[in-house]
Amino acid sequence: MKFALFLSSTLVAIVPALAYSSTQAGLFAQDHFLGPYVHSNGDGSCITTPAGVINSVELIPGMTCQLYREPSCAQEPIPLKRDSASLRYDIGAPARSARCLK
Repeated sequence: MKFALFLSSTLVAIVPALAYSSTQAGLFAQDHFLGPYVHSNGDGSCITTPAGVINSVELIPGMTCQLYREPSCAQEPIPLKRDSASLRYDIGAPARSARCLK
C-alpha cells in the first residue's frame, strides 16, 4: 500500500515537470547544457541567463531562437533552429541574449 502511494506521488510530481520541459527552450550559461539556465516559452521576449551569457541552447521541435551578441537583443540576430551544445563551436562565440519563438 505504501509503495503504491509512493509511486502515485512520484508520477504526480514527474509528469508535470516533463510537460513543462517539453514546451520550452532552455538557455544555458555553460556548454553542454550545464550551469545556470532560463526557460523560454516561445513568446518572443528578450531573455538571457543569470550569468549574462548563453553558451548552449536546447530547443523543442518547432521552436527557433534568434541569438544576439549584445544584451537586450540589440544588433543583427543569428538564427538558431536546432539544439547547440556549444555556441562557441556552432556560431563562433557565446550569445548575450535571445528571442525564442514557437
